Parts: sequence; structure tokens; C-alpha cells
Amino acid sequence: MTARAVPRAAPWIPACLTAALCVALGSCASTSITTPAPRSPEPVPSSVPGLKAGFGRADITPPPGLGLSDYGPAGGVAWGHRQRLYARAMILEDGRGERVAWANLDLAQPSFLLHRESAARIVAETGIGADRLILTATHTHAGPGHFFSSRSYNQFAPGTPGFDPAVVEFLADRVAAAIREASAAMTPAVAGWVQEPVWGLTKNRSLETHARNPAVEGRPVPPPGMTPEQKAVDPTWTMLRVDTISSQGDTVPAGALSVFAYHPTGNPPANDLYDGDVSGLVERGLERHMDTLAGVHRRFVPASVHLAANGAEGDVVLEGSLDHDCDRPAQRAGVRPGGPRTQRALDEWTSASGSPGSEGVSRARRFVNEAGDTLAARAIEIFDRAGQGLRSDLSIRRSFRTVRLTGSEASTYLCPEPQVGAGAAAGSEGSQSNLKDWKVLGLFPLNAREGAVDTLSTGCQAPKRELPWILRLGLGNLYLPTESQFMVVQIGDLVAAAVPLELTTEVGFRIRDAMLRRSLEDSLGARATAVVGLANGYMQFVATREEYQAQHYEGGSTLYGPGFAEYLQGELVEMTAKLREGDHARVDPISGDPGARRKIFPRGG
Repeated sequence: MTARAVPRAAPWIPACLTAALCVALGSCASTSITTPAPRSPEPVPSSVPGLKAGFGRADITPPPGLGLSDYGPAGGVAWGHRQRLYARAMILEDGRGERVAWANLDLAQPSFLLHRESAARIVAETGIGADRLILTATHTHAGPGHFFSSRSYNQFAPGTPGFDPAVVEFLADRVAAAIREASAAMTPAVAGWVQEPVWGLTKNRSLETHARNPAVEGRPVPPPGMTPEQKAVDPTWTMLRVDTISSQGDTVPAGALSVFAYHPTGNPPANDLYDGDVSGLVERGLERHMDTLAGVHRRFVPASVHLAANGAEGDVVLEGSLDHDCDRPAQRAGVRPGGPRTQRALDEWTSASGSPGSEGVSRARRFVNEAGDTLAARAIEIFDRAGQGLRSDLSIRRSFRTVRLTGSEASTYLCPEPQVGAGAAAGSEGSQSNLKDWKVLGLFPLNAREGAVDTLSTGCQAPKRELPWILRLGLGNLYLPTESQFMVVQIGDLVAAAVPLELTTEVGFRIRDAMLRRSLEDSLGARATAVVGLANGYMQFVATREEYQAQHYEGGSTLYGPGFAEYLQGELVEMTAKLREGDHARVDPISGDPGARRKIFPRGG
């Protein structure tokens, strides 16, 4: 393969080009949308007592040509696939007819629009609306973009900018197909949760920031020999194992749901193939094992289904993960006004190695294979131990809420408007952007770096430093989420929260602890909790108040200020209390502005 220079729309070009950018991309005009708001009908009690379960799968690999998300303009366009991408679906229904569907996608994250469009397609047929659908993602950075309800994510998350409704339709149709397959396959089942610590495979990438949090008793105790970075994670692997019951009364392994916190981003920005990345291999590894136990032998697509969801991974990466500067696309000079001191433009890149198939990319793919095999082996061990004590009498409860983050309904914990900080523009440790330490005309620093604070600010977002003026000019009229949705579900004796965020380790710990305390106070019968991120939408990160002060990547990406984590915890605890009612849902439309439409997804001729 030969190297190719791919033009990228740049939000940071000089002010004199801003008007041209707005005209070209339509980023200065409103393109507002409103999502569907399909609410589930009342559950119908089952004539067959006990738990029922169904599983489904659909291929969501798009045609070549879509931008890969989430490395931004430094990322690539997919020209093929390494692993095919899938939507994996599971439906659980208890004896009262209460049901919940969980679909996990080989994508960087879901979107509010994709969640609601998927629910709208299935509610009449399956009785599953937005309030009974959990849509999660593995967080691979080798899946497509262009389907978000916020123009900022459509413009700057994928390797090529733009929103295409055809991508939304393609993905929503495939998600709906997986859930319909699961609904049609409902059969008596037994299930059970286990939680086990898995140490040494993950580490905290932002240890300096994490260390700002006060020490708290009751955190998991690491074994001897762990590094400080390895200790500063939540090692809890939560797994739900589900076996179906055959007509002869035998139990047959059929599916599993995992929640484990880590960034599975082994592929670097120079990658140009769709790929499930590490989590894709973890999914497949356990599926093959379940098929073997069930006596099923398929050469290609497994019969069993493993949904590998993500936990509080905001500051967590895999041990041994490679620096994403491997083959980082180099700045490429373009025709721009300026003099001899003018730096090269940042709106075009080409591979530093001269080939997307370089040694750097090959080394990254070897890491993906090795990490995927290691984690899959651990998943198999946990799954086998989860086979003890499977039950058919698990009950299901859920609480769902649409929330307003701005305006009269907004919490006082939140700043009036969302804001991205300069610390976020630089990228995270191990995955820095081309903006880091860049200077306008080679003279004036942008202050796009982790730890960029504004010591003079007294506003709500303090000490967050705003994005530099030249970036704000280029960004134009962007739209960040002003509404969101949260969900809490209880399955047996485990309560799990699903949120559209990347939570840091400490935020996850605090929410889990608070939810468990409320569960015990209300006698909900829960003995464990889990927090699932990247669920039912996306609105970047949430850091603790202490972490926010440092304004590293996670704090700079916390949109609604230093009190956001406390607000989120309060909402989820209140929703946990609502589980006592057994059926609580507020499903309102969610507004969005995805940006100008572009024809990116191939159309038939």
C-alpha cells in the first residue's frame, strides 16, 4: 500500500480562514434535531414462571470509506476490516414479565440518537422502549463515526468530518435486528452474577491526578508487587452468566455480560481498518469457549454471545499498551499565508512512516492479539466459576431518566453551559494530539497542554482554561450535549448504573459505594453494584472535584464543571431508590445538533 495524504477539516486554522470553513462544512448554521421518545408499554406477566433469556447478533461492519472514531482529525479512514464489527444483544425477562434488553456494540461509543432510533424500531414488536434498552460500546477506536447527535463529535471525533443520517439508519437497523433475534429466541434460563478482582492487567494513565483524591477505606487491596499505576484502578470484573434450559431440562451455556474497566485502544491513529480491537477478541474468545461447552462447533460466527461492556475506564489503560505516537501522522505543509516563521499548517496529515502497514501499526496489532488472548483467558476462568449457583428466580427492576443539564431544570451542581478545556485539546497521556505545545506563527503558544489552568478565573468552570481563541474561532457554532439520560437496573442481587460518560476510577468507586449504601438502606436485596460507562449516548468524561482542579485530559473533558461528579452520584442514588417502585421511567425527547449532512455512507447506484 502506498501512503496517501488525506485532507482534514481543521478547527484550528487561522481566523482569516474561519469563514471559508463554515461555508464548506456548514458548521455555522443550526441543524437541530429531536430524537424519538419511545416508552415501553406495561409489562405483561408471563404464563411461564422463572427467568427467560434470548440472545442475538448482527454484523454492523460498514462499507469502506467512513472515518474511524475517536482519534479526531489525526485518525484515519477505513479501507477494509481486520475484525468484523458486531452488535450483540441479550434480553432478560423475569416471571413478572419485567424485561430489559442490553445491546453491546463494537464502536467507540453510542449516541443518544442511535439509542433512541434503535428503540423506536423495536418497541412495538418487543415491548422494549428507550427505558428498557441499554446500548453500550466496547470503545474501540477502529469503528465508524458520523452518527452522533452533537456536531462537535461528528466534526472532530472521526478521521473525516461530517454527519450522515444513512450511518444512523444502518446502525439502528442492525441493532434492532440483533434485539429482534434475541426476542424471538426467548427461552427458560438460569443466571448468576460474580465479581472478581483482576489485578496487573490494567493501570492508571493519570496517576498524578488520581493521587489528588483523599484516601478512602474499603477500596480493593492489591496483591504484593503491583506498581502504583496498577494499584490505582478498580480491578473488579463483573460477569453475568446465562445458561438456557433445554427441552430435556439440561442447562446449556448461551451468553455472558462482562463489565471491566479499561481502554481497549490498541490500534494507533495510523490504523486504516475497521477492528474490534482488544475487546473484540475478548468477546470472541469467551464465545468460542461457551460454544465448546455447549457442544456447538461453528467455523466463523459463534452461536454464543458475550457482551463486553466497559466500566469506569476514563483514566485506565491496559498494562503494556503502546504509546499512540507510534506512526503518529506528521504535520504536512500546505499552501497558507505567512512568512518564514510560520509553522506548518495543522489541517492535513500524512503517515510519518510512509505506509499505514508500517512496523508501528504491525507492532500495535501484535499487542492487540496478545492482550485480547490474555483477557479472554481471564474471562473464561471467571465464566467457569460463575457456573456455580445459577438461578431461575432472579427479579428485574429498572429506573430510567431523561435529564436537562441547562436551563431552569438544571441542577445547581452544574455550570450553566458546557465547556471543553485547553487541557483536553492536548490529548491524554500516551495519546497526545498534534495541538500539544503548538504555537501560532511559531511565536504564540496555544497553551494546549494537560494541566493548563486559569489561576485568575472565578467563574463556575474555574480553574478550567478555555480553549485558545484561535480554536474557538475555528470551531464556530458547535453543539455540546445539553440533555442526557441515565439508567439504573437491578438484576437479582446486583444493581448497575448505565451512563453516557467515561468515568474516572475514583468517580466509579464513589458512585458504586453510594448506590450500595442506598440499596442496603432500602432493603433492595442487592449485595453488589457496578457502573457501566459509554452507555445510551456520549458526553465525554467526568472527573472528581479533586481531579478537576488539575485540568488534565479527564478534567478538561468534564463539560459541566467541578460539581459534575457529585451531581451524577446524586442522580444515580435517587434512581436507585426508585427501584423500590419497580417501574420508574421518564422518557423525554432529546434535542441535538449533529451538524451539516454529508453523503459519507455509500449509496446504491
